[in-house]
Amino acid sequence: MNIRVLVGLSIATVATAAGCGHGGGGATNDAASTTSVHHQRSHHSGDQAVVATTTQAPAPTPGCQTKDLSLTLGQGGGAAGSVYEPLRLTNMGGGTCTLFGYPGVSFVTAGSGEQVGAAASRNPQHSALTVTLAPGASAESVVQVVNHENYSPSQCKAADVSGFRVYPPGNKAAAYVPFDQPSSACTTDVTQLTVEAVTSATS
Repeated sequence: MNIRVLVGLSIATVATAAGCGHGGGGATNDAASTTSVHHQRSHHSGDQAVVATTTQAPAPTPGCQTKDLSLTLGQGGGAAGSVYEPLRLTNMGGGTCTLFGYPGVSFVTAGSGEQVGAAASRNPQHSALTVTLAPGASAESVVQVVNHENYSPSQCKAADVSGFRVYPPGNKAAAYVPFDQPSSACTTDVTQLTVEAVTSATS
């Protein structure tokens, strides 16, 4: 009887000691795991602070204003009863600006500056693109002028004109572009003028 009791006590003691050893190891691993997770969270918090930092986007380039543009006509070329006039718009302002789309173009009379005939229709020769003009740089738009004599007198009802009234793209203020010599234009609504979208000047 005494021998069995001692053996039982020895087995229980060994089991208890083994259990305590395992429990101590588990506590150590949990502590290490907790420390590791805490470190990772601190690291990610730092990343989030960096990501949240933003920079201000640059202001968009303003559109060119009529008052800052010089408008002139280049050397025209003729073909099939029409004259093609390159209308040049030069940035005379102190800063960079942009032009996009079609200018508004019409004939005007000398002296009074009244519009003669229909305004130019748009020629989709090429897609409209934004043209950025540094100070002194130019854009161009080709204006096709159909000879008024291509129309019958009753269709045309011609009158003398002295130049173009031009609204640069995006503007409500017009500029006057004189012709080198007197010309005639139709006073009716026939399509005598067409205009292309502005592009960067070739020279």
